Amino acid sequence: MVIVCAIATHILFTEALKYAPASTLQPFNFLALPVAVLLSFLFFGYITDIITVVGGAVTIAAGVMVWVRERKRNIIKPNLTGVKLSNIKPVLADHSY
Repeated sequence: MVIVCAIATHILFTEALKYAPASTLQPFNFLALPVAVLLSFLFFGYITDIITVVGGAVTIAAGVMVWVRERKRNIIKPNLTGVKLSNIKPVLADHSY
């Protein structure tokens, strides 16, 4: 049953990539670890060791940091649809952040 669920998850995640960018979908992929920990406790009574919890926390924190950074980057990005390149004048970038 685990193999069937894993295969279905990978197929559905691959299908989702047709409709949304990976940066949008990846936070949902990080839910796999907490769900696996919860289900292993509920069905098998397995208590996860501290190394798994710390590793999962680091992985999830890194994913959240990337997600926040990408959201900030996309907010600043201008919409240049329909703009002719000949009308764009070079501007020095301000990297004082």
